[in-house]
Amino acid sequence: MPSRFKAVDGAFSSTCAINRSLGVLSDTWTFLLLREALLGRRTYAEFEQNLGIGTAVLADRIAHLVDCGVMEKLPYRIPVRESVTRIR
Repeated sequence: MPSRFKAVDGAFSSTCAINRSLGVLSDTWTFLLLREALLGRRTYAEFEQNLGIGTAVLADRIAHLVDCGVMEKLPYRIPVRESVTRIR
């Protein structure tokens, strides 16, 4: 799977589990997103509010974690426009 981040492009084809993990956990924001998810944050708005992260960076990091299978997006019932992100 190609990475969204140039520095970790070779990590996914590596036989080393640590190197592959570093390909997924590529930067500080990714670790902070996982921390917030483990603390019970589920919506985009909750992540944005608690981290003070820019929307473009947040969307990119969530998409990266979803692409890697660490998180999944689920429809959120109220309001309909929002989705929920959770750790698998």
